[in-house]
Amino acid sequence: MKIKLLFPGLFQIKLPLPDNPLGYVNLYLIEDGEKLALIDAGFHVKNMFEELGFQISEAVLI
Repeated sequence: MKIKLLFPGLFQIKLPLPDNPLGYVNLYLIEDGEKLALIDAGFHVKNMFEELGFQISEAVLI
């Protein structure tokens, strides 16, 4: 899944939820100059942080 620009400075990140009927969870990244804030939907799933890191490294945000 990819990072989607919703508005300038606001990104939606869809992370997969393996073996879950929801399919994915939404996270939001807010960029304000040199500062970033991540709003996490709160699921704790194995490998979620690795997938998040992969998606952020694939995007050119900073």
